Amino acid sequence: MKSPSIYNQRLRYLCLFILLILLATSLLSLTSAQSEDIATEEPTEEIIPTEAPVPTNTPEPTQEIIVTEVVTEEPTLESTVEVTEQPTQEATIEATVEATEEATELPEVTVIPSPTPEATDTPTEEIEVILAPRASYPTSGMVVASYQPTFRWNRVSDRSVQRYEVEVWNATSAMTQRAIVRGTRYKPVNNLLVGFYLWRVRGVDKNGSPLAWSDTQSITIASPRNASPGLYRFASPGPMLTWSAVTWAAAYHVQIDDDPRFDSPDYENNAIDISNLAVTANPLPSGLWHWRIRAQRPDGSWGSWSSRYSLIVDTGS
Repeated sequence: MKSPSIYNQRLRYLCLFILLILLATSLLSLTSAQSEDIATEEPTEEIIPTEAPVPTNTPEPTQEIIVTEVVTEEPTLESTVEVTEQPTQEATIEATVEATEEATELPEVTVIPSPTPEATDTPTEEIEVILAPRASYPTSGMVVASYQPTFRWNRVSDRSVQRYEVEVWNATSAMTQRAIVRGTRYKPVNNLLVGFYLWRVRGVDKNGSPLAWSDTQSITIASPRNASPGLYRFASPGPMLTWSAVTWAAAYHVQIDDDPRFDSPDYENNAIDISNLAVTANPLPSGLWHWRIRAQRPDGSWGSWSSRYSLIVDTGS
């Protein structure tokens, strides 16, 4: 029989060998788990948020490691050590992989477009832009008992308008009065004939360009209560005009125009002989007319114009 010391020594060797085998097995299991983690790791940029990731690796089958030790000193003594990987290690590895996959799984993101705000009916302030004046007096249908009524209108919104052009004309004759004023009213320089008239007004901008006309107003001119008969009324279309002589005159110059400014005379004669102190004008339409005269000096220069006189041609047509 062998001594107890030898038996104890062999037992210690056997325990040490078993410990070494267990350590090697643990290292092998750890290396295998790290390899599986690396194999199952997916790039984060390839993960589609709306789909769950599918594992690409399957768990490896259970590994069975058999270690056999034969002791040569004692042939009868043979020790077999069988080490089997515990199921708990495989469950731990699978749980780790699943936890890693769940950690890397991104939640499904649903993009909901923000609703487009509906247009609300916000009340806006209406600004009236008046491009044409609006007649305020006299308006259509009125009977005005004055030979020189004051025409009035509202100012336009356009600030570039600085002047207004007024036009008044007789509906049954060619008599027309035109004027350009800066304010919003106009009074005829000469008396209007009794009868039916039309009038309108428009703005003139700073460049001298006329704008739109106002609505045309129709009025009737009647005699005022204190009226007196008018002078220089002619029933023929060709009135005869007369004047007094100038002693040094070499000739006379006569102008007749419906415009008191005589911008474009309807009748003009600058070669009237000094022996004639009267002239018969060409036929003129019915209406209010203006005329003036001046004398020529012997040296050919002209003297001053006379005062402006008005006459009425009323043929009844």
